[in-house]
Amino acid sequence: MPRALHRAWILIAVAACADPVVELQLQLPSDPMLDDTSCITNIELYADGNNYPADSTDYTNITLPITTSPANYAAVQAAIRGKFEVPVPASGLKNVEMYGWSGEPGWTTTAVPPELVFFARGDYTGDETIVVPIVPNIGCTRKPVTVRALDLVKLISTPPPYTCANGAVPDAAAGISLGTLTPSLYNERALVFWGGFSGANLTDGIAQFEGATTVGDTSCLAFSGGNATAGSISCAYGKGACGGSGEFENVFVDGAIAFNSLDQSLINLYKTVVIGLIVDGTRQPIAGATVAVDDALGKVVYVDFDLATQKFTPVTGTATSASGLFMLYAKTLVAATVSADGKAPKVYRLGADASSPAGVAVVL
Repeated sequence: MPRALHRAWILIAVAACADPVVELQLQLPSDPMLDDTSCITNIELYADGNNYPADSTDYTNITLPITTSPANYAAVQAAIRGKFEVPVPASGLKNVEMYGWSGEPGWTTTAVPPELVFFARGDYTGDETIVVPIVPNIGCTRKPVTVRALDLVKLISTPPPYTCANGAVPDAAAGISLGTLTPSLYNERALVFWGGFSGANLTDGIAQFEGATTVGDTSCLAFSGGNATAGSISCAYGKGACGGSGEFENVFVDGAIAFNSLDQSLINLYKTVVIGLIVDGTRQPIAGATVAVDDALGKVVYVDFDLATQKFTPVTGTATSASGLFMLYAKTLVAATVSADGKAPKVYRLGADASSPAGVAVVL
């Protein structure tokens, strides 16, 4: 179905009031599943100069507080029409960016990251109008969420088949929050985690809360979980190796072990890492499993876990060893096809924030 085209006009003043203006033409999304924008509290507009991002100060911006909850994108359009006027940087205008936040503006707050409801970017080509397609990131409709924490290193530190009790995360000082892993409009970081307002501490190994769970095509629903030693910021998936019916699973990875296991040349190139385990329905690791991703976006390294050195170490070959372990270095979100002989393949959307390893437990 073709996208519906809606228009709103927003002025960006060029230098002074007597000078010409550039008008922004918004293209609003049409996906009804993401049309709930009622949680938006602030909208930011950035005018990026020709030297940005090399010169990180070469921009101007304005924030518009939204005091009446806009029910949908048509209401957002009405709320911001004619409300923005921002001078163009002295270096000239390169492009504009727009962000719709649930919470304080995300690029300036020092508190918990807000939820990013939408983002947009339009390049300036010299015309009087810049077309700015709005990309929905998350819908505001909230649903109950139950997510179980699993400590990957503890799970695999005992002989297989693995038992969930060994991988259970103690409740003390442990919690999980909900957000999205979203590509940056610039490639300074592969992915950025937005969110964290919705979450809970662990009780009996699980976190239960309400949160927004419908995300756009460019992002993944993500959990940020952790305790004193382990954690992850990972794309959400179903019950995994140890979750129950209707639960998500968030795989924690020991931060020191993950850092010490990194291939520095690969992490410098790809910026993020996902550490994964592939098991069967009895939690027996699968040897000979493969993880296929777009070569332009990621690199898979099959590994073992060395108990003595507490490191993930590469193995030779093009498939998992008897450990069933792999590390995925990725520039952005990737579709990973996980396969093994005699098993139906599964496709997982995987990604990580550059500040933290991600984890996943695949059951074939």
